[in-house]
Amino acid sequence: MRIRATKKEDRALVQEWMEADPEHRARGEASLFVEPGAGLTQFAVIDDLGQPVFFVTLEKTTRGHIQFCPEAAKGRNLKGLLWLAGFLRRALPKVGVREFVTESRYAPLIAALERGLGMRRLVADYSAAIRGEQGAGNRE
Repeated sequence: MRIRATKKEDRALVQEWMEADPEHRARGEASLFVEPGAGLTQFAVIDDLGQPVFFVTLEKTTRGHIQFCPEAAKGRNLKGLLWLAGFLRRALPKVGVREFVTESRYAPLIAALERGLGMRRLVADYSAAIRGEQGAGNRE
């Protein structure tokens, strides 16, 4: 197996695969996976026969950790969260980040994240911590 940069010729194949896949049918255009010149953020995994096995798009996501003052009034924390949400919506796209993720098991905070900030619970996402420099694989 190896990876190669996507090319405009891949667009028709990706569109055909998306239309046949109920999980991706409603997710948009093939440009989600094929945008020539995207570098390592979009690529195809190629088998030993030189055929695409699948296409990959990597998006920048940032995970935020928040520590509240235990004695602070809830209204003060909510006001701070609302301000933070606006700040992140303006600032993160400027550095290429498309998603902000945080976690909580505290019901009042979860309610504030969902109602006040418009966040949603992730139920089908999986996470892997990527640390340090490790082999980049076989890239052409």
